[in-house]
Amino acid sequence: MPLFLRWLLPIIEDKDRMEEALRASSVEWVSVRLPNIVEGPERPLRISEDWEGIGLSITAASAARFLLQQVTSSDWVRSTPSISN
Repeated sequence: MPLFLRWLLPIIEDKDRMEEALRASSVEWVSVRLPNIVEGPERPLRISEDWEGIGLSITAASAARFLLQQVTSSDWVRSTPSISN
């Protein structure tokens, strides 16, 4: 586990810096938090603002659908939704 944490912590710190910069900006943004992306058909989504109830994976088709929807939707502007199947 310590090796995994040494690999993961810099990624989380980088994500936190990115989201801090986004929050300080005046642009419209959505920072989608994704778990492990796996192959498979599109499936129903679980969406949360705080990781609660989120699973460990999402199919690429499901992630793509959600990301594409954000181009024309204002539902998640200036927020950080976590999604999974």
